[in-house]
Formats: sequence, structure tokens, C-alpha cells
Amino acid sequence: MSIRLLTLFALCVALLPARADDEVIEIPLDDGTRMHGFLVETECTDEVLVLRDMRTQGKKVIPWARVDPSLAKDLRVRLGFEVEDLAGALTTEASEIRNRAGSIFIGKLLNEATAKTDGEYRLKTADGERRIQVGDVVEGPTPVEVDSLQVYTPEELYQRRIKGGAPASPEEHFRTAEFCRKIGAHEHARTHYQALLDAGDSKYNADAIRRLLERVEKRISQREAEGALRAVKQAIVYNRFEQAAQLIAAFRQKYTDEDLLNDAKELEEESAERRKAWYIGQIPRLYLGEMKDVLAEKLKTKDLALSEALRFAGGQVSAADTASAKTLANVAERLKLDPKEALDHWNQRPRRPIQRAFYRDGTFVVLQNIKDPLAKVTPPKPGPSSKGGGKSGSGKPAPAPKPHAMKNPEEWWKEKVAAKKTTDLRDFLYAFWAEKSGMVELLEPKEETCPTCLGKGYTSQSQTTPDGIIPWFDRCQTCYVATFFRVVQFR
Repeated sequence: MSIRLLTLFALCVALLPARADDEVIEIPLDDGTRMHGFLVETECTDEVLVLRDMRTQGKKVIPWARVDPSLAKDLRVRLGFEVEDLAGALTTEASEIRNRAGSIFIGKLLNEATAKTDGEYRLKTADGERRIQVGDVVEGPTPVEVDSLQVYTPEELYQRRIKGGAPASPEEHFRTAEFCRKIGAHEHARTHYQALLDAGDSKYNADAIRRLLERVEKRISQREAEGALRAVKQAIVYNRFEQAAQLIAAFRQKYTDEDLLNDAKELEEESAERRKAWYIGQIPRLYLGEMKDVLAEKLKTKDLALSEALRFAGGQVSAADTASAKTLANVAERLKLDPKEALDHWNQRPRRPIQRAFYRDGTFVVLQNIKDPLAKVTPPKPGPSSKGGGKSGSGKPAPAPKPHAMKNPEEWWKEKVAAKKTTDLRDFLYAFWAEKSGMVELLEPKEETCPTCLGKGYTSQSQTTPDGIIPWFDRCQTCYVATFFRVVQFR
């Protein structure tokens, strides 16, 4: 080995040697070549080192993987990308337990002496305390030595280290700072690096300590950024999209790192996609339920006429005073959306199970050209009687009972209103909305035959009078001569 290389290794193993920018170093590479120059510390990264060639003064970017491993280790420690080896400082004696399900639990056993009596093992882990029922254990507890960070949090490890007293010398501050950097307690590392700088010990190069401080500060900032991004992710998972947008906006104001901003952009795109999918799924369910409530509320209007009720139910969103527009506004307000966006989500709704709405005995109101079913029915004649031979005391045939008059839609409506049949009227208007408003995809309507007249539109029966048995026909008072009930089917 050359004298120059020996000198290099001597410099590297020193605690914190002089600035590399001021010294010529030799870098042996994996292909046997050797490069000589000045280490440009400010441009070195966790992936590459940068060397200013001694001969050409040009910069050479060299991946760490190509550098002699032992030299790379010393240089990375020196540059702050790794910490010094702290033998035994980051391992802890713990216990391992396996349960019937095959799960393995590792932690500090807290109740070793009383576990059998307690009926459970209590394990201290970095994530908290775990309890495993004794009856579920198939193996263990077995003594193991594990990374201390599996059992303790960084803060707990730091407190254990300074339990005997806070660092008092520059060397103790440096060792503690390196320890904190290795376990991820970066705020404490910052404190001890700063204390080392304040001490002004010539044994430690101030510029090198400042570089370590910069890297610690960057890690703190990155961790804070990671926490902020986790908060955004959590807001998205719980469908709090407005909160996610606010967090992303605040994130962009605070951080300028391109990689972090790209992560924020990806979350913003994910939030937009999930938000759209969530609203497209929510709005149809909310809209249909809200529609029935809006129609029921309209029915409380004093002296509400059928014509006004039909106009309200059958109108489109483009007309402000309609059930469609009122319902959309209510849903948008509940979800904190603009009505136009809510309508867009409604129009993009997925194919859902077939929905049904029922006119029931109001079917005749929406039918066209209903014909009187009694027009083709032969008028009834008196039947034979054991007393009067089918004639009245005057010698004339007994008159048949008069059928009910053709039902008028307004009369039907007023009777329903007077009888407070609000549910029937709401369902009738809901069917009218589905069929006439243009808000849904209509399918072939279903017709259910009237169970009273069996689809004839009239009923027949006999009436016994003193003058005889009189057969007579009446217009159906269930379907009001419509002969069927219409069921509106839609998606």
C-alpha cells in the first residue's frame, strides 16, 4: 500500500479530520483504478460521492458501491450519511412468544414471575404493550436479543442513555449525538451537536459538525413532512377530502423539496380520484332518500292542488322550484358541494339495482283516454223473486242501484289530502317524478292487474230487494277503471 493511501486511512479513522476540500485523497475503485483529487463534501449525497480531479479540476461523480467498502464506510461516517458503530448499544434482551395462530410476538416480558397466575403474558414493545393469553401460547417465552427499537421508542432509548446524567464534555455530547442520530432521535441529536459547537473544542472540526447538523435538520424536516403526508393520507382514507385539500395546500407552503412536492401531488391526484368515486357512490343513495323527504314536505303546503304537486314533482333541475332542484340543493349542501358538481356526480352514477316507484290507485291520474268500462255492459234486469216477481208495488221493475260516477283526478287528490294519506300521495308523486322529470334511466314499466276487478275496470254483484234479486255493475273503486296499477322501474 502506498504511503499516500496509508495517510488517507489514518485520516479517515480519525474522529473528525480536517475538511476534505483542503486535502488530496486517493479513492481506490472496484475495477482497480485509483482516483486522486479533492472531496467536494457539499455535493456528496447518500448515493454518490463527488471528487474534484486533481489534474483536470473537473468533477467526478462516483457511486458509493464502487468505492472500497472500508474506505466508503469511514467517509460516509465522516460526511454524516452513517453513524459510527456503537457495539451493543442498540440491542436488547427480550422474549419471543408464538401463539396457536402462528403469530410471533417479541418484547420485554413485564410479568415473568406472575404470568401463570395472571393468565396472560404482557410484552413491552415499541408500539405499546401486547397481551397474549397463556392458553394460546404454543412456544415460549424464549430469550432473544433484538434491535432495541423493537422494544423501545427512540425517546425511551435516549432517556435510558442519559439516565446517569446529561453529557458534560464535548466528547460525551458527540457520542450522544451520534447515538441519537442512529436511533432516529434527531431532535436530541440536534441539541447535542449544537452543544458541541458551542463548546468550541478544537478536536472537532466545526464545519463538519455543521454539516452533520444540516443533515439532522433535513431529517427532522423530512420526518415532519412524512408525518404531514401521513395526515393527508389518513384524511383521504376517512373520506375527509376538504381536510386533505387544506393539508396539501399547507404542505406546499411549508416545503420546497421536489420529491416531497411530488409525493404531495400524487396524494392530491389520489384524493381527487377517491373523492369522485366516493361522491358518485354516495349521491344516488342520498338523492333518492332526500327526494321522498322533499315530496313529503311539499305535501304540507296548505291547499296544495294536484296540478301544482305534479308540476313540482315532474319538473327538471333546470327549473329552480322543482323537487329535482330542491333535492339536489339539499344533497349538495349536506356534502359541501357545488350543486353543478353534485349533478355531474349524479349523472355519472354507476348502474344500480332496479328501483321501483308505485302509483297504486293513482294510476288513472296519469293515463290517457280512459274509457268508461260500463259503456259496453248491458244494463241489469231484475231477477225472479218469490214475493214480488221482480216488480215493485206499482207493478214496475225494481230499479238497479246506480254505479259510482267516473272518478275525477282532482276529487281523488282532495279525498286523499282530506284523509291525510300523506304516504300514499308521496309515493304517487315519487313515481311521477321518476317517470316525468328525466332525472333517471327509465326501464319498461310494470303493470299489476287490479286485484278487485281483475283487469275489467268494473265489478258485478247482485242485490236482493223486496222486489227481487237485482244484478248490477259498478265502476271499480280500487283502480278507478284504470284496470291496473303502474309500477315505474328505473335506474
